[in-house]
Amino acid sequence: RSERGRVLGDGVDVSGVDPRTLTDLYRLEWGTGAPGVLGGLRPNEAIIRKSLADDYGFAVGGQFIVRTPTGEMLNLVVAGVYAPPRFDSLLGSVLVSQDTFDRWFPRPGDAFTLVRSDLRKERLKASLAEYPDARVLTQGEFVDERAGEIDEILNVLYALLGLSVIVSLFGM
Repeated sequence: RSERGRVLGDGVDVSGVDPRTLTDLYRLEWGTGAPGVLGGLRPNEAIIRKSLADDYGFAVGGQFIVRTPTGEMLNLVVAGVYAPPRFDSLLGSVLVSQDTFDRWFPRPGDAFTLVRSDLRKERLKASLAEYPDARVLTQGEFVDERAGEIDEILNVLYALLGLSVIVSLFGM
């Protein structure tokens, strides 16, 4: 689950995760705090991205407030700090439990549902027939799709760079 919030006036992405199963399917690189803290994440605790901790001087045990889209103030304690991958992090700057997220954010919806299964892809698709916007991708397909999105952005940048070279040649 994902939604925008505000920390000290700046917009941040807040993710609601299942603390018991997240590390089974997603590898978190820890800055500070222990991996075990995720499984015991309490309703008033959050794990934050290293850049957020660095920007505001937050540390494990420190408190901060997230303002939700409805204007409510969610008081949180930093339980850990994680360092996301350099490109394409799936998680926001603030991670809270799914229960906490659903309680504080008005329209919870899943951004991604990661599943490890021995079932064939076709069978998984059939089980999701009542959810028309759900898609089933293997890990390889998911990685290829995300890489393709980055390639599209790079192609637009290359086109703009080419256009600037053409404009500079004609002196406009």
